[in-house]
Amino acid sequence: MPRSNSARNQDYFICLGYLIPLLNHVERQKGQIESLLQLLGVVASDLNCTDKRLPDRLIDPLFDEAATLCGDEAIGLHAGQQMTFNHVGILGPLVLTCTKASQVFNLHQRYQLLVGNGALSHYQVDHQHVTLRFRGAPGRPVYTRHLYEFNLAGWMRLLSTLAGEVMRPDRAEFPIPAPVDLRPQQEAFQCELVYGQGE
Repeated sequence: MPRSNSARNQDYFICLGYLIPLLNHVERQKGQIESLLQLLGVVASDLNCTDKRLPDRLIDPLFDEAATLCGDEAIGLHAGQQMTFNHVGILGPLVLTCTKASQVFNLHQRYQLLVGNGALSHYQVDHQHVTLRFRGAPGRPVYTRHLYEFNLAGWMRLLSTLAGEVMRPDRAEFPIPAPVDLRPQQEAFQCELVYGQGE
């Protein structure tokens, strides 16, 4: 018998390591993260187990709680700017061995499911541009803005680290309504921002 969307939803996961930039950012801002750990169902010692799988459905409430704690509506953006290769599991050391951008993109597509399976990234490369598409897995509701901004800011930070210079997108599309205050996004991404479109 085919499984329902709600049943499949329960199988979606995210590795704890990928959320560490958010936890670290909140801890630096507020000095404590107990409520976030409780929401995730983990204790402080679990933070060393970066491969620990957590239900994907906890992502949106986690970012919402962090935004409330810090009084920061751009919490995903600010946390994503703290991302390092230590936060992306086996992808981190593998990517650091790459000598070409195409190798990085291929590795990301190949091993992204080891970090989480609630969303998928896909690259399209031509002579002038690289297009990165990020979409939720089938049956997974649209994420809130925090995760989209977290992913894009984190991706830019990692890419800039690899390239040795600050990398900026030409255009960013989000399938969510625009924030009331776009200044943090404009300062961080420095590109055309389009809301209510994209994946």
